[in-house]
Formats: sequence, C-alpha cells, structure tokens
Amino acid sequence: MRLLAGSCVALLALSSFAASVPVGCPGGTPGDLPSITAAVASLDLDGPHTITVSGTCTENVVLNQRERLVIQGPATIIGPAIAIAIRDGNVVLRNLVVRGTSPASRWRTTAR
Repeated sequence: MRLLAGSCVALLALSSFAASVPVGCPGGTPGDLPSITAAVASLDLDGPHTITVSGTCTENVVLNQRERLVIQGPATIIGPAIAIAIRDGNVVLRNLVVRGTSPASRWRTTAR
C-alpha cells in the first residue's frame, strides 16, 4: 500500500515540473521541434513552461487557456492575419518580432 501511495505522489510531482522546449524554424534543427504549435501541443496547460524559438517561423499560433507560459526568441513569427492569438491565460512573449497581414498584429517584444 505504501508503495502504491508513493508511486502516486511521484507521478503527481512529475506532472508539475517546468518544461523548457526548443523550437528551430523553419522545420526544426536537430534536437528542436519544428514549430511553436508543436511545442505548445507537447506541454500541459499549467506550466511553468518556456519555449525558446530561433529562426523565422511561418505559422498561426493559437494559445487557449495556457498558464505560466513564456515564448522567447530571438525569433520572428510570421502568420496569416494574426500570427499569435492568446485566448485567456497567462502568456509572456519576449524578444520576438511578430508579423501578420493585419496591421494590428505587427509588433515587437523586448527581452526582460
């Protein structure tokens, strides 16, 4: 019984570890994921997590209810209409250039 309880506690603790995921655009580099979308899909919703991006990513990133997520560059994200859509949650963007076809979606973040 103690072994079972200890195993359950260990599994719960593992689910709360922070993850750091590298992304290399375009298409990934050895050891990196090929897109920000793939990196987001590999993470749970609650974080804390950090996605470190390099290169120029051409994609539409949609973030739904993500908590304690940092996406950082230096990188450029180019997308249709809106390159990054954040729908509820706690997301920090650092050192990124974001460009979409909509004028409202063009901005630059700074490193902190």
